[in-house]
Amino acid sequence: MGAGCAAYTIGQRLTYSSGGPRTALPAAITSALIATLGQLAVNEVRAQRLEMLARKAKAAQSTQPASELAADELPDLPSVSDALSDTAKPAGAKRGDSPLTQRMLEKLTAGLPIKKITDEEYLATMEKRKRDIAKRLKEIDREQLALFERSTDEEHKA
Repeated sequence: MGAGCAAYTIGQRLTYSSGGPRTALPAAITSALIATLGQLAVNEVRAQRLEMLARKAKAAQSTQPASELAADELPDLPSVSDALSDTAKPAGAKRGDSPLTQRMLEKLTAGLPIKKITDEEYLATMEKRKRDIAKRLKEIDREQLALFERSTDEEHKA
């Protein structure tokens, strides 16, 4: 609800300043709707994750029969940090290496002409761009010099 209220206010004020009073209300309602739907989606993902953690805890609890437990002994349930450890990044992992991020990236880029490249391929591409830009800058310098020489020659002849 807070995201919707904030988006309503921001959408109204930004649109009012640029588009005038006629567009302020529709823009505020649209931005509030988008922000509210986005917040609901995030909340749903979090709820699904918590349900998954609860199922893991219940499964861990059910693997140990109740007859083996003492009256005052509670089963060892995984803590939140233990449950998150399977999603924790190993040392040296980069941002975006998690399975969830990979799945989201695959879904989002399924229809787009984007491919994943390695760091080495990226560096090679950037080096090639750098060489191309340097080459083009040299061509521009030559063209400027030629134009300058032509303009000075025309001034001397006149």
